[in-house]
This record gives sequence, C-alpha cells and structure tokens, in this order.
Amino acid sequence: MVRLLVLVALALAPAAAAAGTRATFVDGHGFRQTILIADNGDFDAELRMGQHLMVLGGRAFIVEDRLTGPIVTPLEELEEAARERAIAGPRPRSPQAEAALREAEADMLALVGEVNAPEPSRPQVWPALVMRTNVQVNGRVGRGYYYPGFDNGPEQLFVVMSDDPVLAPIGALFRRALAAETVLEQLSWEGPTPRPESMGPEWRRILAAGTPIQYYTTRLRDVEQVATPSITLPAEPETGAALRVRLAAEAAERGAPPAPEWMASRAIFAGGRLYLVAGNQRLLSLAEGERSLARHDLGEPVLDACVQGGEPLALTGAAQGAQTWTLRRLHGGQWRPERVVARDEDEPIALACTSEGPYLLTSRRFIDLTQTRTAALRLRGGPIRALVSAVVHVTPRAVFVGLNAGEWGGGLRRIDRRTGRVETIERNSTGGLCGGPLNTECDPVQGLATIPWRPSCVAAAIGLIHMMARGRLTAVCPDGIEQLYAVADGEPNTPQRVREAAQGGHGSVAFFGLAATGSSLIAIGHNGLYRLDAAGTATRIPLPRFTRVEGLLVSFALPEIVLVVTGINGRASVSGAVPIMAVR
Repeated sequence: MVRLLVLVALALAPAAAAAGTRATFVDGHGFRQTILIADNGDFDAELRMGQHLMVLGGRAFIVEDRLTGPIVTPLEELEEAARERAIAGPRPRSPQAEAALREAEADMLALVGEVNAPEPSRPQVWPALVMRTNVQVNGRVGRGYYYPGFDNGPEQLFVVMSDDPVLAPIGALFRRALAAETVLEQLSWEGPTPRPESMGPEWRRILAAGTPIQYYTTRLRDVEQVATPSITLPAEPETGAALRVRLAAEAAERGAPPAPEWMASRAIFAGGRLYLVAGNQRLLSLAEGERSLARHDLGEPVLDACVQGGEPLALTGAAQGAQTWTLRRLHGGQWRPERVVARDEDEPIALACTSEGPYLLTSRRFIDLTQTRTAALRLRGGPIRALVSAVVHVTPRAVFVGLNAGEWGGGLRRIDRRTGRVETIERNSTGGLCGGPLNTECDPVQGLATIPWRPSCVAAAIGLIHMMARGRLTAVCPDGIEQLYAVADGEPNTPQRVREAAQGGHGSVAFFGLAATGSSLIAIGHNGLYRLDAAGTATRIPLPRFTRVEGLLVSFALPEIVLVVTGINGRASVSGAVPIMAVR
C-alpha cells in the first residue's frame, strides 16, 4: 500500500490553512508527494491511484493525467454517475470477458495445484485496533492505532492521529478526500456484488477524531510556506454527458478482448517508420503524422523483428509445429525471403540484429545467419523458455538472453559462443527474498545493452509492475555483477538510496527498455526516459504526450526513440500498459 489516500488526507484544508502552504509526505519506499495550498485557499492534492483532487473556488474536480492528456471531471458529476451505477447494479460481462475469467481461474487453480470449493459468504469482520499513546512521527506526537499481531507476528500500524490544533484542518480535508476516493472506487468496481467496505466503523471513528500524521508507512515530513497565487485546471472540465459516454466506452473496452496492436511484443524503427509485432502475429507500421496503421501481409505469422542495415527484418512461420521458419527483409518496398531455417525440435525465442547481420535464438540453438551458410550452435544446459518475451544481445564471445516471465521473474542467461554452454547469471548480495542486483526468480529482464563507458560489461534493464512498480539497472561484467541504478519514483537519489542501489535493492521505477546511444545509456521507465552517464548521474525526461492511432498509443516526440504502449506484460503480472521503445 504505497500510494495511499492519506497522501491527500494529510493536506491542509483551504478554509483554515495559512495561504501558500506545501505539505510533503514520504512513504516507506521513499516515494514523495506534495500537497499544494494556494494563497487564495484553493488546493491540489494527489489521490492514491494518481488522480488529483483539485478544489477551486469551493468546487471540487478530479483530474487524471493520462498519456494522451489530462481529463478534468467535476466531482459532483462523478457522484451522480456513481449513484446511477449503484441503482443499475454491476455491469454484465461480455461472453468474451466471462470466458477469459473462467480461463484465468482455471490457470490459477492449475498453478496452485488444488481445487477448493468456494466458502459460503460470511459477514465482514473488522479486527479491534490496539491504541498506543505518545507515538513519535517526525517530531510530532500522536496516538497510534495498530492491527493486533497474529500467529506471534508483530503489531502493524494503521494510523497515528494528532490533536495538534495547528494541524486540525487536515482532518476535515481527509474526510472530504476519503469520500472522493469512495466515489472513484464505486465507479471502478467490477465485482458481481456491491463493493465491500474498505474499513470498519471503528476505523472511521478513529480517523474522524484528530488529524492523521501517519497512515501505514506514509508520514507527514514537513509543512512549508510557499507563495502560490492560485491553482489552474489543466483542461476544460468535461460535461456530465461526455463523462457518461466516456465511462460507457471504457467499460466496453474493458469487456472486449484487447486490440492486437495493444499487445505488441516488439517495436523497431527503420526507414522513417515504426514497425510492431502485434498480438495476433501480424506486422504493423506507422510513420509520424499518419492516422491509421499499415498492415503488412507476409503470408504467415510474424514471430519477431529487428533492424539490420537500416532495413526491417521479420521472422515468419508458425511458433510451434512448423517445419521451417523464414527470415524476410523489406527492401525496395517488397518483403523478400532472405533465409529459410529448418526447425529442429525447437521453438523460436527471439531475433537479434547486429552490424554483422541477424541471429536467431531458439529454445535449443543459437543460429548465426550473418554468413552465406547458416551455422547453428546447439545449447548445452537449455532449453530456454520465454513466458512473456525475451531480448537477445550478441557480443563476440557470448550471447546474453534476458527473459521476462512477469511476476515469476525470468532473469538473465549467458550462452558461450564457443561451446553453447548456457549459464544463469545472478547475484543476491542482500540475501533477501528478491534481493539483487540480479535475481532470476524475481527480475524480468526487459532490455540489454553494452555499457558505453565499460565496453566489457552489459547492462540489464529490470522492470515489473505487479500492483506496485519496481526495477533497477544492473551491470554484468567479467569480474562480477553490480547494480548501476535504482531510484524511488518522485524522490531524488539520496545518499541512502545510492547505498541501497549499490547493495542490490529495488527502486520503485520499473524499466522496460534499454539502449546505448553515444556515451550514455537510455532506459525507458514506466514514468519517463532516463539517461545514465559514466559518472552514474541519471537525468529523467518525463513521458511525452501519446497519440491514439486505432488501438495503439504512440509518441514520436523524443528525438532518439519512438515510444509505444503495450499491455503484453499483463499476461504474467497484475500490470497495466507500459511504454516500450524503438531506437530511431
């Protein structure tokens, strides 16, 4: 519970707060949020799922900053839509959604290896909280309320409440923000029964008496006076009619199978065009400014793609059961067969291109397609499997294979190009369950690149969003494995964070792509582009605005890369859509 609604609750109520106030809160992972109170009493505070509650002139708005731009909705319109939703009852699922749900349930039962009959529904029971006095929170004192320990476990903090009159206005805003959160939860609830209560009546009474100065791991750090004349909405508020049209369209989209372009497994850039391997194994392309996707008919399913000599290459054929696969090159406006590869009781994993030419990694072979005659190296210690996706980085002596298995990790493999020996590359210096800097069971490797200032080393981008985001950049060198970079979202790289990164701790930024450009590494995180130099300094560029083209979100705004949003990681994690990149 990182981005909790207490981050709003700990703001100052506009009616009583001093003008121009900024309150700063930090959670247990180092994530920082600020609540801004303008000189005229308006305020802007972030809610737990990233939306903002803005109150201007006494009127409340919910602001959601999406990749395509901000959406501003009057809170009263959301409240009315929630009332309508409660009267209408839960939305029926489409046949496709019902089938997907049954399939997911069957997969889960198969995974845990047991089938349990559903328990009869029982009334929700809220545990009685234990109160402790004189609890210190960053120099402030309050009453702490704890969940009782179970099975000899320690008590867990729920909230610390302060009676400090200076902070008294915070409680009123907390209850207002909590009500806004409840409205948003009602609108997003997809269950077959009404949404359950998020807390018991005793808990609500506690929150109503005083001011929260800590909620779970989130603490009020400081309150500053900052001159802020006013707060401005980032866009015109949508009307009630527009809100209902949008909610209906979003509900229909959630109930339908994802668009193939939304499940892209690979993005490359060549000849001024972005090429995508879509979820239906079709190849799509788009140039900047075009309003529709071009669909390339290669005659058979497209398994992977890469760029060689400025031209796109595509591997085609059936993923399983094929007798051969075909490597095709787009040259002179035509897709031309370049090489046919005979299957040898293996499955294709990934295609890789270097300046020398293309290579194909299968579950049992590493195939060199750079020469006139195909050379296949049989793997020793395989086979290699990719649950979601794989990236391959070829060096003169070794082939590095990054595997993405979602919440089950994936990790990194190294293939000796002389012997074919497959080695798992990992190191857990912290000794923790998912300690790093490189953990096979926990770390999906999403990108690989040679480190420009250390050419004997390869960097690995690790990223996972499984309800929460985490990730890091790790260096794999001949003399060992070390962590390059990890950072908390919204918090600068403090000395403590640098020490944690050196020891292999995760940051709260997940990385989904990596490339070497000039003397730097660039990595795409879920919240922006990061440029890392030889001194270890990282510069973050926020994500640009994306444009919707059919079922695709894409941005050509950055000079070195093109960004595409994909939902493919949701196949093996509780993940939303994330950006991946194609180097120009």
